[in-house]
Amino acid sequence: MGLSSICTVGDCSNPHWARGYCGKHYQRFRTTGSVEKTRANHSLDFLNANAGHTGKDCLIWPFSLATGGYGKVKINGKSLPAHREMCRMAHGEPPNATDHAAHSCGRGAEGCVNPRHLSWKSPADNNFDKVVHGVTARGEEHCRAKLTEAEVLAIFRDGRNQKDTAKAFGVSKATVCFIRDGRNWGWLTGKRPDYRIGKQSTWV
Repeated sequence: MGLSSICTVGDCSNPHWARGYCGKHYQRFRTTGSVEKTRANHSLDFLNANAGHTGKDCLIWPFSLATGGYGKVKINGKSLPAHREMCRMAHGEPPNATDHAAHSCGRGAEGCVNPRHLSWKSPADNNFDKVVHGVTARGEEHCRAKLTEAEVLAIFRDGRNQKDTAKAFGVSKATVCFIRDGRNWGWLTGKRPDYRIGKQSTWV
């Protein structure tokens, strides 16, 4: 059996699985950031070492990834989003418990944890950023979209009350309301929802 077909760790002779490691060592690397059998938490060390990172380029998480491509780190036995922990280390606790650790680069799903690209934002603001970055499908490309962009603009600009506008366009009063106050299609109409009263945008 060739060297390329076995684990590259020390005298391990188990079959190669991924990244030059056998299954056991690969899983250990994904969990701790090291193939050594140790209690050291290399992924947490990486966050601590880079909380003051000043580079402009994305800093890609080199360890285990969660579904969706975001990094994850184990702290006190709990698996947590690495980018959120980095945001907490670099910028302090979120102003609100529901705030998201938002990426200005739009590459959160690619594992970016650069603290310069992270900031605390409301869920609605973060969703808006995802649309701007092209991460989230919007408008007519959205799988649940039932209106064209032209129809949305017509509804938004229609001067009648919600009931009459809804009847004229064959939609619900709620649809008219959400378009006019910016909770839906705000990226198109330029209307932003009023976060102070707890409204959140879906930006479809």
